[in-house]
Amino acid sequence: MITPTRFLLSWLLLSIIGGLSACEPKGCTLITKTMELRPVIMKTLVAEQYPASGFFLCPFGAAPLKPAPFSVIVGYSHKLNETFFCDKASDHIYQGAVWFPVRENLKNKFIQKAVLKFTFFDSNPRCLIKVCTTEFNLWINDTSNKTVSVTDCIAPLPIQGQEFSVDVTNMVRYWAQGSVENNGFILVGPKDNFASFSMRGMLKNENCLAFLRDFLLVITYVEKSP
Repeated sequence: MITPTRFLLSWLLLSIIGGLSACEPKGCTLITKTMELRPVIMKTLVAEQYPASGFFLCPFGAAPLKPAPFSVIVGYSHKLNETFFCDKASDHIYQGAVWFPVRENLKNKFIQKAVLKFTFFDSNPRCLIKVCTTEFNLWINDTSNKTVSVTDCIAPLPIQGQEFSVDVTNMVRYWAQGSVENNGFILVGPKDNFASFSMRGMLKNENCLAFLRDFLLVITYVEKSP
């Protein structure tokens, strides 16, 4: 079924292609170019949960991990450490968020392809399973850096060793033409809510973390020759 959103996107792309093909003056050619963008904003978003006071639980647990400069953390960590007086428990869910200035650089250009590239450099690459967007840009200006609800996800991602290349053409086309607000990419791990952690009473630690860096958005587009 053709939804209104898909119809609008199709009409927009046909209009752009038609404008490119109608070269004036006659004889002008279309040229293909490649642009590389680095992220302007990078954050690790963290949801954290500590247990309430109880007979065997301390009222707080470990602080969340902090990313290295120019990197993000994706995944989760559930820690339960037994001490002499009580058990220290803490849950953390990590998302990686990156934002590129797409519309500022590619407005009114027809995008052939867009690829998000980044490098995995520590822990487990299988702890990253989705590249998504969000409906709102709350994470960009939110100083608390809390995790956000995601939409329009690309998943599952292939395991690619240390270097990842994810086709994000459709997302970038929306942003470049202004039909969808550019809220950046959100990289998500296998657990995105606290209900999925095992019971603390089992004294079980669960960790699945991926550390990522070297983000680059490579875009191929077409424009008229001068």
